[in-house]
Amino acid sequence: MKRASILSGVSGTGKTHTRTTDPELKDLPHLDIAEVYREFPEFDWSEALGCLLKRARKMLVDDLKVAGAKVDVRWFWAPLEVCVQRISDQWERGEISAAECRRRIELLRDCWKPQDPLAQDTAT
Repeated sequence: MKRASILSGVSGTGKTHTRTTDPELKDLPHLDIAEVYREFPEFDWSEALGCLLKRARKMLVDDLKVAGAKVDVRWFWAPLEVCVQRISDQWERGEISAAECRRRIELLRDCWKPQDPLAQDTAT
């Protein structure tokens, strides 16, 4: 059976690193929200996510490599400071522009949730 993987999470959580280093994932078709930000730099996080979801739906329905595949969804999370540092490191290595670095950090801070969304709620 065909397989598709959806790696989700804010910038700097390790999605691209995982996708490019995990032998099971690195050759699978993929979408990257960073590509949406580059194409539509005026988008905020929710607009970019909406665009990405439309692309994902089209890919899962229309792409012959992916249509009908078993889909594995993984959510990535890391502390805000770690995400900001990873984005800054990408700029320092020349992988992204200074403008993209600033924009991604700004978007990250705008949508930041201070705790792991998958953590159990222990409040009673």
